Amino acid sequence: MEINDLVCPLCEQIYNENKNIPRLLLCGHTYCQICLQKMLDSDHKLILCQEENIEYNNIKSIDDLPKNILLIKLISIAHNRRKSETTSHVIKTNEALS
Repeated sequence: MEINDLVCPLCEQIYNENKNIPRLLLCGHTYCQICLQKMLDSDHKLILCQEENIEYNNIKSIDDLPKNILLIKLISIAHNRRKSETTSHVIKTNEALS
């Protein structure tokens, strides 16, 4: 897995559980909730999968699209691992200074 797998291909923001929630389209591709909402709020009132060029015009609300739970879990694991590595580095640095 690469960092590109954890970002929305449209806005290039890292997915998270609060704002840039990854939402799954029927074709299997994922975009963040913010980008999908912008599509729904546009004049066309539809969601377009940029990967497959498929239009979804029957989606009335972002909540109609499931969250990509697997991706959310992977982001959480990556975040916790990074936090753990940072804490470990700080502890080792403090020990070296003592």
